[in-house]
Amino acid sequence: MKLHRLQDAEAAYEELINDNPDCYSYYEGLQIAKGINTNDLTPECEEKIIALYKDLAQKYPKSNAIKLFPLLYTTGDNFKMFADEYIQAALRKGVPSLFVNLKKLYNDPQKEAIIEQLVEGYLECLKNNGTFTQSKSDDDVKEPPTAYLWTLYLLSQHYDNKRDTTKALKLIDEAIEHTPTLVELYMTKGRILKHGGNHNEATKVMNEARELDLQDRFINSKCSKYMLRNDQIEEAEQKIGLFTRGDAPDPLTDLADMQCMWFVLEEGESYIRQKKWSKALKRFHQIEKHFADITDDQFDFHTYCLRKVTLRAYLSMLRLEDQLRSHPYYFRAAQSAIKIYIELYDNPNTGTISEESEDYANMTEGEKKKLKNKAKKAALKKQKEDEERKEKAKEDVKRKVDKPQDDDPDGEKLLKTEDPLGEAFKFLLPLQELSPKRIETHLLGFEIYLRKKKFLLALKALLRAYSIDKENATLHNDIIRFHLAVSDNKEINPTINQVIASEKVTLIPENMSLVEFNDRFLERNKSISHLLVGAETLYAIDPERKQEAENLLLMVDSEKYASTRTLENCIKVYETLKSAFNSSKAEEFRVKCKEWFPMSTYFCDDPE
Repeated sequence: MKLHRLQDAEAAYEELINDNPDCYSYYEGLQIAKGINTNDLTPECEEKIIALYKDLAQKYPKSNAIKLFPLLYTTGDNFKMFADEYIQAALRKGVPSLFVNLKKLYNDPQKEAIIEQLVEGYLECLKNNGTFTQSKSDDDVKEPPTAYLWTLYLLSQHYDNKRDTTKALKLIDEAIEHTPTLVELYMTKGRILKHGGNHNEATKVMNEARELDLQDRFINSKCSKYMLRNDQIEEAEQKIGLFTRGDAPDPLTDLADMQCMWFVLEEGESYIRQKKWSKALKRFHQIEKHFADITDDQFDFHTYCLRKVTLRAYLSMLRLEDQLRSHPYYFRAAQSAIKIYIELYDNPNTGTISEESEDYANMTEGEKKKLKNKAKKAALKKQKEDEERKEKAKEDVKRKVDKPQDDDPDGEKLLKTEDPLGEAFKFLLPLQELSPKRIETHLLGFEIYLRKKKFLLALKALLRAYSIDKENATLHNDIIRFHLAVSDNKEINPTINQVIASEKVTLIPENMSLVEFNDRFLERNKSISHLLVGAETLYAIDPERKQEAENLLLMVDSEKYASTRTLENCIKVYETLKSAFNSSKAEEFRVKCKEWFPMSTYFCDDPE
């Protein structure tokens, strides 16, 4: 290919395809060798692709890649023809992963609409005639009964992807009524309920799926994850414990020994939602320890790999170790830990209930009583847990279990750190070294540097974030905050002030007011996340314009924001109206959200 010997390259790719007709990269190479430019899909290009894959389909009739590839590179009627053939064959055979295969096509709205039209047609015809297409005579071959089931399954996933959860739930319920013993149906129903905002029901349904096949570790793990997302930590530990070692002191100890990080991460994030900061920090530090152990463990392999001459595996391991803390698990843990430490710095009494606190002082008597009862229940629960832990420890001693002692099982020492920003920076440093292309890294760095009053480093973090995504909503808010922090700040050295003034124009044009800067930002970006930040920023710039900021938030109801009107975004808007703005319109907005997201328990009339 690099020598432009395209005929030889074509022959080589055809030989490779003969060896493995399901390797996508071989087909991509063959297309280039034949001079087919898929970046510019002209009618002539489509005809070449159709001819190529019809020829290949005759040679390799069992190859799934050959059947799927034309869907990627055809449009209109040609796409509809290939999609019709592909989907019918998969539904007839009963392929559970059909939607996963088709999902990559959903980037094109026209293709998504064609798929919806086809599958809706199949469902109607199967219901009336038992065939995929309109029956013309009584002699037409009927499809197997399972075809109707898999069509319901595919269509429910399709509407769930569109976040039409009401229609998706209706279809999946019909599928479950048709075949109540298929695990995949319950898993999909659980996913639909989760997307609809009903985590309680989603967890119950996922547990039903688990009970259909108690030997399946995957569905057990999935159920445990849903329980953690629903903050049912004890139940999740019990379920995951069904597949841990029986001689382990407890499931968490065995999971820690196996470096099973997904469970610890989910548990830590659950503790954050419950504002149990110490336990959350404990989990994220466990993740950090896993990565430190992986780094230390590499030394066991240096001499082994050289002695066994496994050089490619050795080089692969070295590259992994060099980039180890760029792993998504570490990034998630570090990001969450940094946010907790920042919260501890901003509110040193975080995690304790103080009657002198501002929030407590603003509560009604009923709310105070409710909070005290909640605290009392939490104390009793903790006492019960401590007693159970002591009893279990006695049993472990009787069984002579060698359990490593932890002098801070609940992370209380971590919570009482005297330098929360210093602890946060320990998590940040690996991200700056290994994940510099992620904007979150620099936004977290900005939060730390701003609080430390290291304004040049804070500006540097903003400039790096700006080079990655200058329209990022959080970045816009941070730019305003930085400007307000340094403007007329007499404590800043004059020389540093000059540097800031010369570099800041990259972020905010000179002689432009903050209000105008915010207005232009909102003109360029038409999403709810940007609208939310724009409203909060306007209120921060000029508290007198609170009503204007409220009106901005209420524009969520506008049709132009419908595409980004997700459950998560609407919850953030409602919380801002209710808490930050103390708006009288918050309740009215909640009622609208209830109409948009009828399944969500968040917007129900009685959240308790």
